[in-house]
Amino acid sequence: MEEGDGGGRRGLSPIYQRQIRAWLEKKRMLGTGLLLRTPEYIPVCVRAGLRVCEPSARVEPRIREAVEEFFRLRFADFGAEFRYSELYGLLDGLSGTAAVESLTVTASGKGVRFYGDGSFRLPEDGLAVLEEVWLQLVQESRK
Repeated sequence: MEEGDGGGRRGLSPIYQRQIRAWLEKKRMLGTGLLLRTPEYIPVCVRAGLRVCEPSARVEPRIREAVEEFFRLRFADFGAEFRYSELYGLLDGLSGTAAVESLTVTASGKGVRFYGDGSFRLPEDGLAVLEEVWLQLVQESRK
């Protein structure tokens, strides 16, 4: 059992460990062992520059909510994978968005595996925490 890695993560309290272990023990397959580890919380930041065709005050809450929902659904499990193209497609297809000018998504934590296209996979004990959503919206000029 790992109670933490000494790198700033607090281990599970002994009471919580006993409760989890007792619950898991009932569901454990015969001949297998249990390994209880402390989750690695991985901070994720999203920075997006978007050209919008509606007033920023009206479209920004919609964009922010869509990004938060995207992460809530896709990062509910340990070891989840982030696909850059999925978030890009979501932002590009939102009502009120004319174009995605820039998109950067960062994740900082031990064991995060990065891919060349901006995607990444969390470690098997990793849970994403959406730390920041920074939006720069530019109103598309009307001709």
